[in-house]
Amino acid sequence: MRNALLPASVMWLLWVVPVFAQGPCQTQFSAASSAAGAAGSLSVITLRLENPDPTRTDCPPVLEPVPPWVRMVALRPGPAASTEFHYRVFENFEKVARTAVLRANGAVHQIQQGAGPHLGRVPRMAVRGGDGWIRMHEYAGTGVQIATGLQAASDPAAYQGLGCHVEVVVRDTQNRLAANAFDGCTNQWAGWRNLGGTVRGRPVLAGQPGGSMLAVARDQNGAYWLRRFPAGQSGGDWVLMGGVFVSDPAMAADAAGHAYVLGRDLWNTLWMGRINAAGQFLGWTFAGGIVQGQPAVAAGSDGIVYAAARDPWGGLSLLKWKDGAWLGWSRGGDGLASDPVIAAPGDGLVYIAALNELGALRYRSYAEGSAAGWGPWILAGGNGRHPAAAAVGGEALFGLVDAASQLQWHRPATGEWRSFGIQVAGAGRPGGVP
Repeated sequence: MRNALLPASVMWLLWVVPVFAQGPCQTQFSAASSAAGAAGSLSVITLRLENPDPTRTDCPPVLEPVPPWVRMVALRPGPAASTEFHYRVFENFEKVARTAVLRANGAVHQIQQGAGPHLGRVPRMAVRGGDGWIRMHEYAGTGVQIATGLQAASDPAAYQGLGCHVEVVVRDTQNRLAANAFDGCTNQWAGWRNLGGTVRGRPVLAGQPGGSMLAVARDQNGAYWLRRFPAGQSGGDWVLMGGVFVSDPAMAADAAGHAYVLGRDLWNTLWMGRINAAGQFLGWTFAGGIVQGQPAVAAGSDGIVYAAARDPWGGLSLLKWKDGAWLGWSRGGDGLASDPVIAAPGDGLVYIAALNELGALRYRSYAEGSAAGWGPWILAGGNGRHPAAAAVGGEALFGLVDAASQLQWHRPATGEWRSFGIQVAGAGRPGGVP
């Protein structure tokens, strides 16, 4: 019978040969910290994570945690077995500094960002209350600045450029166009100015380089009129643009100062009007379609103008225009229970949002310059009555007046809903700024 016992020498070898436990993953960042201004950065920041033991393949370089205001854009191999993280810091709209701590395999990196906002540029909603007064509500603000001295008969439109100056226009109770300037750095209104005219509905507003404002409003016969005036002043003359429209105008201006005005006519088709950088109206171009409600328009960073409209069956359609010619329609899905709002923040995407039948905010993006670049629908939630869109710091934000007249914000870049406790009784459609 064979002996099943191992020889003593073999047993001794098994006893003296140590079994080493694999040590923990250890890595280190090439820098201990980084800093970003309150304005954030549209550029991508590169951070290198060094691996001192290139033979270890079981240590995935995953950053934890990543705060909502830091977006990881890419992760790719770097030199000498390192890993390069490419990330972007979003703008800080709040008045306190913030710090993010990134950890990976024992390594720690801090990102500090200064207090905001930058040059008074912060998402805002200009809102008319049930008393007719216009209020300015800023993201992260806990108070409302009221523009007294005039009761508005329409919801406001607002525009903010690169600095602190915010311009607001409304239709007053005498059916005239009225304007007011708001200082975003001091939170002060300058006072109402009478720009005259005889208008109805809600006017729109856009800015041009050099400080000129363009206001467009619809008259009692459905024609559109243009008023060009210096920011904060009352100069300029009215120019008849014509047409017979049943919707209020929608307007956007590009970086060169060319403005585009969109309107729905008596037959529920769309027309596009152009205004050059000198404020001259260049005429109308037929865009067609069968739409309902109020269209929306934005100028993309790619030189294309994007117009969003809701069809009679609650579907979303996007119309593109460049260099005086239409580039066609793109169908964006169904389920819209409100007119769409649109923003082109300069990050290569156009964002379109609307409410569904339950009042929840839903939105999707469209890649600029593409033939069919739709992103997925994202249901953000909420219970809204009126949406608005803003574009600042390379990102889109959506304002919402909810069913209880609370003013809410949704920030798609971070996935955050923010409510700062502001309520405006009888609040109507907000004007998003910038």
